[in-house]
Amino acid sequence: MSERALKTVIGVVMVLVLLYVGVGIASRSSGPPKSKLADDLAALKQDDVQKATLVAPPDTIRLERNGKRWTVNGYPADSAMAAGLVSDLAAAEVGGVASTNPANQGRLGVSDDSARSVELDGARGSLLKLLVGKRGPDYQSVYVRLSGQNEVRVLNADLGTALDRHVDAWRDKSIVSVDTARVTKVTVARHDTTFTLARGDSAWTVDGKPAKAGAVNDLLGALAGFHAEGFAPDTAKMGVAVRRVVALDARGDTLVNLTFASGPASNLRVKSAAKATIFEVPSWQADRVAPALGKFAKTS
Repeated sequence: MSERALKTVIGVVMVLVLLYVGVGIASRSSGPPKSKLADDLAALKQDDVQKATLVAPPDTIRLERNGKRWTVNGYPADSAMAAGLVSDLAAAEVGGVASTNPANQGRLGVSDDSARSVELDGARGSLLKLLVGKRGPDYQSVYVRLSGQNEVRVLNADLGTALDRHVDAWRDKSIVSVDTARVTKVTVARHDTTFTLARGDSAWTVDGKPAKAGAVNDLLGALAGFHAEGFAPDTAKMGVAVRRVVALDARGDTLVNLTFASGPASNLRVKSAAKATIFEVPSWQADRVAPALGKFAKTS
C-alpha cells in the first residue's frame, strides 16, 4: 500500500471514530425518553399540594393541609409523615415501560377496577392521579399508571406501605413534647400520693429532700417526647383520674398538664389539657411519665 493510500485509510478511520464518539455523547446527553409521569412528579412542590387522597378499598385516607399542619379524615395528622408522602413522590425514580396494552392492566394491578390510587390536589384542582398496582421487580417498586393513560411504568417508590396504613397510623400520636431545660417543677399525683420535684441550683429535690438524678432524668426524657400507642374511641370519656402530672417553668407557666384514667386491658387513657384527643398508652409508659414516689427517694 502506498503512503498516500495509507494516509487516506487512516483519515477515514479517524472520521469514523469521531462520528462514533459524537453519536455516543449525543445519546448520553439526551438520556432515555422522558414520560409524562416523570414530568408530573418533577413538577410537584410541597407547598402546592393542599390535599392527598389515598384509596385502598375499603379504606379512604383524606389528608388535608392547613399551613404546615395536616389532618387525616378530620383528625390531627402526623404532619411529617403526610409531607413525606409528597416529597417521596416528587423524588421517586420512574423506571421503564412495563406495558402499553390495556389488556395487561389487570395482570399488573393497575386497571380501573383493581388499582389502588393516590391523588394530589392543589388550590386549582388535580395535580396528579396515580393508579397503583402490584409490587414491581423489587420490594421498593410498584407498577403505576396515570389515570386516563395506557402506559404502565415501574415506579421506584414504596407506595405500597403508604397505602397499607390505616387512619390511626397517619394520626398525630404526640401527647406532649417539651423543652425540659425549661422545667423547674413537676408535681405527680398517684391515687392518694402527691409529691413535687423541684430543680435546685445544682440538683433536684423531691418534697425538699435530695432526689435520684437518674430517676429525674428518666422522667424529663419521657416528657421530652411522650407518644401514644393508640387512641380511645371517639365516644370514649376519660373517667375518674388515677394520675396527674403538671410541669411548670421558672415563671410558673404550665408546660405540661396530663390526666390519666383507667383504660382497656392494662392500658391507661391519657389526655393533655392542650389537646382534645384522648390517647391510650401501656402502663409501663405511663409509669415513666407519672412514676411512683419511691423511684426518686435516695436511700441513706
